[in-house]
Amino acid sequence: MAFLASAGWLFIGIANAGEALNAEQMKKWTARFEKEVWPLLSRNGKDGCVGCHTPRHRSTLRMSGRAGEEFERLLTGGFLLPEDPGAFLHVVSTPNPKTHMPPGKRAAWTADETALLKRFVIELDSALNQS
Repeated sequence: MAFLASAGWLFIGIANAGEALNAEQMKKWTARFEKEVWPLLSRNGKDGCVGCHTPRHRSTLRMSGRAGEEFERLLTGGFLLPEDPGAFLHVVSTPNPKTHMPPGKRAAWTADETALLKRFVIELDSALNQS
């Protein structure tokens, strides 16, 4: 099963991405997300990803602040795709100030943090493509 095989699969497949992983795999990836990625998203209070992307924020991404719930939402919403220009990996690493996150003068992710996210996203994509 190819996760990014075609635009048709992208729209259909993203909604079912969590279903591409069995319960054991989903538990493993959720735990890894909570350990590796969630601390980066939840830091910096109101200036961090979780603090800014609240229901009051005008964005397609809204976070509840609950890591396990967020992993599934980010997975099915397409925010954990390796090549998508709207996904986390792209927006934290792009030099384009119009699309870069975090915006403005907020502290940018370090090279090590971006590399950690990239490794997570690529390995998750590989696991989804093997399912």
